[in-house]
Amino acid sequence: MMSTDLWIAYCVTSFLITASPGPIVLFAIQSVQAHGLSVSIILIPAIILGDATVMLLSLSGLGVLLDAAPGIATAVKILGAAFLIWIGIQGLRKCNIDFDPPSRTGSRSLFLTAFGLAALHPGAFVFYAAFFPQFLVLADNLLIQVVLLSAVFLTIAAFTLSLWMVSAAVLINSLAQWSIQAHLQRISSVLMIAIGVIGAVAALRNML
Repeated sequence: MMSTDLWIAYCVTSFLITASPGPIVLFAIQSVQAHGLSVSIILIPAIILGDATVMLLSLSGLGVLLDAAPGIATAVKILGAAFLIWIGIQGLRKCNIDFDPPSRTGSRSLFLTAFGLAALHPGAFVFYAAFFPQFLVLADNLLIQVVLLSAVFLTIAAFTLSLWMVSAAVLINSLAQWSIQAHLQRISSVLMIAIGVIGAVAALRNML
């Protein structure tokens, strides 16, 4: 099995990766701004399930396939970028709506959107296929190692996402005026759209 030093390196690297403020973190913060922490907490299992799905597909060979088939990989990236833009636009449309926690149906929609965001994250398939092998000890049971590495990564991801959401809730609770919260949601929505546009342009440029 991995040495203690390698485990520490893996955990630190995983923490830095999952703590980076990307599209998933932006969406989580946006959800806390719009619906509050008690409702948005459903994002954590949704995103972890989405990440786990991507890991399973990636480590089963899909990541290697996408790496070897640039056309398919580009299509996946464009689809993911389009999804980010759609989420950003939806966020902008809701900025002027009064605070209204979603119903049970709305919570289901929130869950599915978060799952889709994690599962369609551009480049995730290839990333996991390239990331995990760096920490595998070929002389030991690979299946057990992959399961352990995946479990640790997902646990760290859930922890860092929780930190972001709690921090967002504390910040928002300290901002009593809804107008300020609306401005924050506009900023996060615009950033989401920008990330999607940049991703789409980069993917299309690779096709030329």
